[in-house]
Amino acid sequence: MISINMSMSLDGKIATKARKAAKFSSEYDTRRMAEIRAEHDMVLNGMGTFLVHPYVLRVNEPSFVEKRVANGLSEQPISALTSSTLEIPEGSKWEQDQSGVERWAFTGKNHSALVAERLEKSGIRIIKLPSERPGPQEISTYAHQEGVKNILLEGGGILNASFLEADLVDRIYLTMVPVIIGGDSAPTWVEGKGFEAPYPHFVLDNYEERGGEFYFVFCKKKK
Repeated sequence: MISINMSMSLDGKIATKARKAAKFSSEYDTRRMAEIRAEHDMVLNGMGTFLVHPYVLRVNEPSFVEKRVANGLSEQPISALTSSTLEIPEGSKWEQDQSGVERWAFTGKNHSALVAERLEKSGIRIIKLPSERPGPQEISTYAHQEGVKNILLEGGGILNASFLEADLVDRIYLTMVPVIIGGDSAPTWVEGKGFEAPYPHFVLDNYEERGGEFYFVFCKKKK
């Protein structure tokens, strides 16, 4: 299963017009994010999101970690990113992490060999795919071959759009926070070139309201 989990403003934005992180969700939403992560084997970010949040994507709530272990899973999901060229700044907290969380980097044929070597020395698995840009099908196929059953996408909008376009997304977790960010250049949770009909279609599976925030779960519409 491949899922998306995103928080957005009332006008659909996930960051400011300067593409800086916008902290507008609540403590409950943060806990909910940890719970969703705990249900997946790998959490994947695109390069733009990674540069804003260059950290290991971990489950920070002990009870969810215990539940993973009780279900025969590792304590933490794989923390992964995708980058065509591997232009990852040296010294990021993700690269320097010593917690033992497994880290993967999907990259294309034009990646920087020097950066790949540097990251491998830090214990990061470099998955070198044959295309220029790691595609959703390549990423999911490799992950599934390695025993990864459930993948969670946490943005950005280009990564989400690519998996939606490939018809690989099964579930969407969406938090709507009643603030307005605005700005033509402020990113949304789905970007890319846009879709042609028939559009990706999902149906509402569940929702709740808590503290003025709305939490939606959508499932792919059966064909």
